[in-house]
Amino acid sequence: MKMNEMVKIVEQDHVFQNWIYGLTDNAKVQYLYALADFCIAIEKTPDEILEICNKEREELPFWDQSINSWLPKYDDHCISIDRARTTRNLRRGLILNFFNCNKIETPKPTKRKPRSFRIANNRELPSKEDIKIFLDACNTIKQKAIILTQLSSGLSNSDVCNLSVGQFKDGLDDNDLCSLSLVREKIEIEFITYMSPEAVNAIKTYLKTERRNLKDNQPLFTQHTTNDQPFKSEGIGYIYKRINDKLGWDKGGNTFRKITGHMCRKWFNTQLTIAGMPEEIRELFMGHKISNKIKDAYFLGRRDDLKKVYIQYLPHITINPTETITIEHEDVKKIKKENLALQAQLNQQSDQFKALNNRISAKEEIDMQILEIDLQISEATLKEDFNKRRVLIEQKSELDIERISIMAANDHKIISYYNQMKINFYEDRINYYKRMLEPINEKIEFISENDKILYEKRKKETETQYETKLNEFQNKLNEFTKSIEG
Repeated sequence: MKMNEMVKIVEQDHVFQNWIYGLTDNAKVQYLYALADFCIAIEKTPDEILEICNKEREELPFWDQSINSWLPKYDDHCISIDRARTTRNLRRGLILNFFNCNKIETPKPTKRKPRSFRIANNRELPSKEDIKIFLDACNTIKQKAIILTQLSSGLSNSDVCNLSVGQFKDGLDDNDLCSLSLVREKIEIEFITYMSPEAVNAIKTYLKTERRNLKDNQPLFTQHTTNDQPFKSEGIGYIYKRINDKLGWDKGGNTFRKITGHMCRKWFNTQLTIAGMPEEIRELFMGHKISNKIKDAYFLGRRDDLKKVYIQYLPHITINPTETITIEHEDVKKIKKENLALQAQLNQQSDQFKALNNRISAKEEIDMQILEIDLQISEATLKEDFNKRRVLIEQKSELDIERISIMAANDHKIISYYNQMKINFYEDRINYYKRMLEPINEKIEFISENDKILYEKRKKETETQYETKLNEFQNKLNEFTKSIEG
């Protein structure tokens, strides 16, 4: 009988269902294929196996019972189909567990010469160049993100499928390093591992381009764009199979292909071993059980130190060159933060000093202009220089007001006082020139016609000057009023 046919039979058997109760989905698959393989070898269903064992236990001595021949028969079956010793040992162990769970006595192991099983998976670890080629052959960014996650964290297929968006977000730091505190599904062991910036950036791109409506409780890797169904271990296995086939990388006489999820996990472990990472820390990253519980608790409690160790060995598990990442002590971070604040304060004070210096320079310039105007006023003593003196005095008054503005800086009270002074000055000048343009009702007698002509000419020139000044101050008032209102 073929494996897929027996798998369907075993899967429906109530004896098998009782045996796998409470196991994880991944464990159930391993138990299913182990028992189906055994059933093919002895040509019995699980229900028939238990029925025969229970009957023979009542009627026959143990050495005459069928179970004594079934296990060697299973070994012969494994050899006949060229099964690897490690696979046979794993499945044989599960079969013995099946009998023990159903209270069936099994034969004691004997010291016989090992049977000629094939050596399992004599695969060389892929090089970084092999992995680069493999990553370039990915069809989607999700595939690349999954592979980089396993290469940089050592996570198994099932542990990758169990990651959530929230775990990824919560684990991120400023260096694009992701810390993961997990419980290994297979053996329920608490462990810590990390994802490299290379993997994190691939995941960020995947979430941005291939996912919609992200929520923290959603799986990190899903089957489809908007659905909450987590990616399955079998799906990850198929990704590796398809890429190996695409590259023409056959099994090379091994059970498995050149690069698989388990091989990425093995690559992670081997790279760190070669680089010299302490065994206890490496075992913690792998999610392996540490025999010394005190050491286990000690390492789990020193997460910042574990991150420093991971960063130290990061170049050995990074496919493409990365910038050096350093982790600073909290005291150093605090000092740097204080230095930045102090630098910002100094920059602000420097800007204030420059502004004050500019105001002083502007004031000195106005003082020089006023001094020059005072000299001109003192020189304009003749009656004919009356208009010149008036203009100079107006200029001086306006500069005096500007001097107040310059020294006011950000003092709102002084600025308000300056604004009112300037408005009053403009209004005073406007009223003055309006008065000067009012008609004179007094009758003037002239000695000669020539005097009258000269008077009229000067009067017209003066009125023109007054009208010009009136318009000038009126425009200045309007512009200044608009500026302070704006």
